[in-house]
Amino acid sequence: MHPNPAKVQDPIEIEYLVNIKFPLYKVRHVSNSPAAKLEKVTEEAEKYKSQLENMPNEEVHALYKQAKNDVETKKLIKEVVDQRYFFNKPEAQADFEHWSKATYWTIEEAVALSLGKDPEKVNWKSMNVYQTICRPDFVKSFFRLYDLASRASNWQKLFNPTYPLLYTNWAKENDIELPEELVR
Repeated sequence: MHPNPAKVQDPIEIEYLVNIKFPLYKVRHVSNSPAAKLEKVTEEAEKYKSQLENMPNEEVHALYKQAKNDVETKKLIKEVVDQRYFFNKPEAQADFEHWSKATYWTIEEAVALSLGKDPEKVNWKSMNVYQTICRPDFVKSFFRLYDLASRASNWQKLFNPTYPLLYTNWAKENDIELPEELVR
């Protein structure tokens, strides 16, 4: 006997919906949350999962599509907002021709150039304001790369200031992606 096709659910769609509604459910085995809280989340998530499994397939699929659209909309909004930051404006882009002729770069300059940005505009001072306010992804990238380069400098893998070739070789050795224009 074949199950009713209207009730045959896509387990991927159900799992997605449960994980969107209950993010802790997905990480319940690795979370540091108190056991009682995880137990409650698991119980609620299992109940929701059961409800989804008993719904007509079309309804589950519609919920899935809506959830996916909501996630995509949030991503799009984030991209639009991120484009408004000064460091994403065309005038913040690096002049690689100029910087490639420099005898040395400071660690701060090298980090900005690694991210394709003009070190005169994108630097510790200009980025530090965003570190405590909203921390866009670019700001996180800037400070994480700065941390790695500073640590390398502390152990004399780099110097501050450093030779551009030394920095680009260090970046390659550490799988740090550099703009092609910078490498040339």
